[in-house]
Amino acid sequence: MQEKSPSERIFTLSKQNFVIKKVGIDMMRIPTFVLLIIT
Repeated sequence: MQEKSPSERIFTLSKQNFVIKKVGIDMMRIPTFVLLIIT
């Protein structure tokens, strides 16, 4: 693993954060959507 510049490291972290948030939101949205269909 090569050493990254601080800005690069921050960019990677924020990108991971964004993906995690997006996946989290999708995981929350899908069950709600399914419940709406079922009921």
